Amino acid sequence: MPKGKSVNKGGRPTKKTPQTITDAIKYLKIGLSEATACDLIGIDISTWTRWKQKDLGFAQDIKRAKSDAIVKATTKLVEAINKDKLGAIIFFLKSRSDEFRPSYISAEPAETSRFDSTELIKAMDCITQLSRNTSKVQRTPAKK
Repeated sequence: MPKGKSVNKGGRPTKKTPQTITDAIKYLKIGLSEATACDLIGIDISTWTRWKQKDLGFAQDIKRAKSDAIVKATTKLVEAINKDKLGAIIFFLKSRSDEFRPSYISAEPAETSRFDSTELIKAMDCITQLSRNTSKVQRTPAKK
């Protein structure tokens, strides 16, 4: 056999083509899960995992694509917060619950946690202030 030619070891052809890789990365960049990307390109998750283990460049591309999706979503969330969108503010606070949980809400079981009414009053004051601030925001009608 001439030098430089690859030998077909048998089995079926790989689904790992430049097009399937491009499609998979595109799906991850819009925020889809790896499992969903696998379904869309027609491979099993075990194949996906094997590709990542064997091809570190592919694994890096996956990490980068997932990070891009997070950055995009976070940017949109921050833009909504800066526009005083109460839903975005609440979502942000709930998703960062450990960082922003008021001290009167304990991570301990209810039997052992101690309720502090002054913290509740502070929280209610914050909610009232948020309500006042959001009611001052002028609402624009939706475009047709």
